Amino acid sequence: MAFILSKLREALRMGNSDAGNYTEVETDGTLVARGEATCWRDELQSLVGQRLFSSAGRIDYNYTEGTVDFDSNANEDDYVLMNVQINHDWDEVTGVRPHIHWFQSEDATPNWLMQHRWQRNGEAKVTAWTDVPCNNPAFTYTSGTIINICNFGSITPPEDVGTSSILQIRLIRDTSNDSGEFAGADPYTGTVPAINFDVHIPVDMLGSRQEFIK
Repeated sequence: MAFILSKLREALRMGNSDAGNYTEVETDGTLVARGEATCWRDELQSLVGQRLFSSAGRIDYNYTEGTVDFDSNANEDDYVLMNVQINHDWDEVTGVRPHIHWFQSEDATPNWLMQHRWQRNGEAKVTAWTDVPCNNPAFTYTSGTIINICNFGSITPPEDVGTSSILQIRLIRDTSNDSGEFAGADPYTGTVPAINFDVHIPVDMLGSRQEFIK
């Protein structure tokens, strides 16, 4: 009987189960991806329409281009604020990867700074923000205006994060290097238009088994 059950369980796994990379049909019919069978998708977050915190007007909407423009004197006191609720299909033990898309029109990279904190439902509020710099563009500038991407690396989720957690984000152009996270002052001379900010998340299921329990 044990042999039959073992073979039946193997039949419910598609992929290379010996290497730990497979999709499993669980006893309740739920599909779960394991190992390299997990996939990535975008947790979409438009910049246009987000809350701009800049009393001096150093960041502003550009409705003609559909961008948020960061002036050359923007600093840590100016930021775009967004709250990203992580979807239920996320593989909760794997880090998420935020990044920004922006228009680049000169051979330099702005001091893009992201501040984040992760709020867990039913737990005490996290008050501190973590600084993460990004001045390593994904593409090499050639000429004219190109669309470039800056990746902020992987954010490790807090322990026992649970479903529907909230990742709070501040996006900043740290022109004076107030954070101390960069080699020096922002080398980009003009206004930088940011097109979009989103978060890549690895997914292992179609959703959660229960409304608030994965």
